[in-house]
This record gives sequence, C-alpha cells and structure tokens, in this order.
Amino acid sequence: PVSYLSMSAAYCSLYELLFTPRIGRGKLELPESCRPPPPPLAPPSFPPPLPPTPPPPPPPSAPLPPGSCPRGWERGGSKCYRLIGRASQAGCQDMCAAALPGAAGGGAGGAGLVCIESRAEQDFLRATFGRVGEGCCRWPDPFIGDFGSDQSCCTWSGLFQDPSADSGFRGDAAAGWDLWRAGGCDSGFRAWSRGEPNQWGGLEEDCALLFGPGEGWVDIGCGGGERRPRQGAP
Repeated sequence: PVSYLSMSAAYCSLYELLFTPRIGRGKLELPESCRPPPPPLAPPSFPPPLPPTPPPPPPPSAPLPPGSCPRGWERGGSKCYRLIGRASQAGCQDMCAAALPGAAGGGAGGAGLVCIESRAEQDFLRATFGRVGEGCCRWPDPFIGDFGSDQSCCTWSGLFQDPSADSGFRGDAAAGWDLWRAGGCDSGFRAWSRGEPNQWGGLEEDCALLFGPGEGWVDIGCGGGERRPRQGAP
C-alpha cells in the first residue's frame, strides 16, 4: 500500500513531469502543494562579538587617608594612641618619637608621650588604657590603713616639672609643672589627684603619672619603668 504522503509526492512529480514543458508558453503553474520548497534563508549576519573588557588594574598602594590611624593604634578625637612597653619617662619619649616616621617629639606625622589637653581626652585615656576601678596604680599608705601596692597600670603622661622648682623639702612642689616631652605641647589642662603634686618625703618627683589614686595624676621620680602611652597625629 502507498501512504497518502507518498501518493501526493508521486502525483506532484507526475503533474510536474506532464506540465513543466508548457510552463514557459503559458501561465500554467504548479499547484501550491506541488511547488518545491523555497531555498532556506541565509542566517542573518552579525558583527563578531567584541572581546571582553579586561578588569581595571588594582589601585596602587597608597598612604593612609587623612584622619585614619595606623594599625594597632586607637583613635580618640583627632589623635591616635598606642600603649606598649615600660621605661623611664625620657626613655619612653625617645621610643614614642621613633614609633612613627615624621617629626620627632610628636609633631605632625610623628609620635610622642601624650599631651593631654582636655577632660574628654583624659577620660578617653582612662577608659581605654587605665583599667578603671581596679586601683592598679597605688602605693602603701599607712596613714589611711592601705598597705596594698600595685603599679601594673601606672602610665606616663608627657608632663614633667622644671627641676629648679624644688629640691628635697625646699622650693614649691606645685610649681614648674609646665613642660611636656612632646614637642609643640603647651596644654594647661591638669588632673592631679588630691594632694598632688607633693614631692612626697622630700624625694625628687618631677614627672607625672596617669591613673593614680582617685584616677587622677601623681608626681613621681622620672626614672621608673612605667608604661608609655604614645600619641600621634593621624
């Protein structure tokens, strides 16, 4: 048996065979169902794809943006702070000045022992570095029955006394406290503990410590091994 499709194809072939010679002399055309299919359309022509855009090169290493602190330093207001090691007050200043490149003594771009300029700065330093409430910078005081001693958080400020202001029991223990280790510091802010400074027992106490009794400052000899808080301008 022949299927409909095969019969249709056969009739179309026969029809084309019988009538093709006369197509050119008249208007005889093949039926729609017997016409050969049109040639396939050519695929549209598109321009070749553009090569992928390469990623931009990484930005070059740049210095820290203005207002930021180096890694490991704490930001407080317009200054950066860091606490590390122990030495005499003058020795700490030398170490601080070498902690950051720039002007020695804590000038622009450099570091130096802290120059405390306000109550807000004092409170920030106490909260950040002072172990508030632990009484960690004190000596025995038999007059009030306190025989404890702990200097684990005693920390230098950059303030020191003019050595000519007093000597032993002579002179004025409260005079001459207007010198700072960090160059350019002329702060008049003070936060002495009660009874300080006092040249206690006639000892030469010409340098200021932070976080003493009452969480204020105390005067002490400059050759101790207290901690050093560095400050630097960002």
